[in-house]
Amino acid sequence: VFTDAVCVWGYRFGTLVLDKDGGLWTSSASGFEDAIQRDNWSFLLSDVVSASGDVWNGAAVCSDGSLWTWGPNNHGRLANGETDETFTFYPPQHIMDGVCKVREASYAITCDGTLYGLGLWDNCMEPVQLCENVSDVADTLYGIQVLFRDGTLCQLDLLEDPGQIKQIDLGLTDIAAVFFNGYCTEDGDTYLWNVGEEVMLSAASAIQIPVKTQFCVHNADGYLIMTTEGALYHVNLEDDSFLLKPLKE
Repeated sequence: VFTDAVCVWGYRFGTLVLDKDGGLWTSSASGFEDAIQRDNWSFLLSDVVSASGDVWNGAAVCSDGSLWTWGPNNHGRLANGETDETFTFYPPQHIMDGVCKVREASYAITCDGTLYGLGLWDNCMEPVQLCENVSDVADTLYGIQVLFRDGTLCQLDLLEDPGQIKQIDLGLTDIAAVFFNGYCTEDGDTYLWNVGEEVMLSAASAIQIPVKTQFCVHNADGYLIMTTEGALYHVNLEDDSFLLKPLKE
């Protein structure tokens, strides 16, 4: 479906593809009136190193550290200082600099480890600083999990007032990576949060996937994982057990 791709990200109403030359393309709308087209893909940005999408919106980081967001902005999601009730689909707009990572089109991490939220509260129209010394961040079914540079993992809850948060220490250390509703330790042990009706994460509510994991991604049908040995599995969590379906050895 796309040649010369080096990375791909999915979001609810489209797919983002990064080509070998640093060009970012979308299968959804770009916001440009005369978007450059390539086999039904619309061009978004050049010189991109990382990108992500939310339900409607997208965000990308360029090699110079600039952060760009695009999509509808009726709740100030783009963090560009404005809102638009007409549900206009805006093309990429420059939001801030010094960024090294963007997640879920809603969280930006700067090169010095400062975490910012983008459009997390209605009509909160600019990037809001959340915490410091952050390595990565990912959503869960309840709250946000924040991985700090020292390997500790915390839960972050957004309170009602814009910019107000509650940080909860989960007592977990030596964490190597986080992904939607789960995390991975330094030795490849991977866990999913099985929180049921609870809104508070805890080490006791984390269930270990019975394989060593190299990476894990999530979609509406479950999780796609690659083991440290290169095997590919589709995983569903049902109650306190897993359904592992081998896809490729």
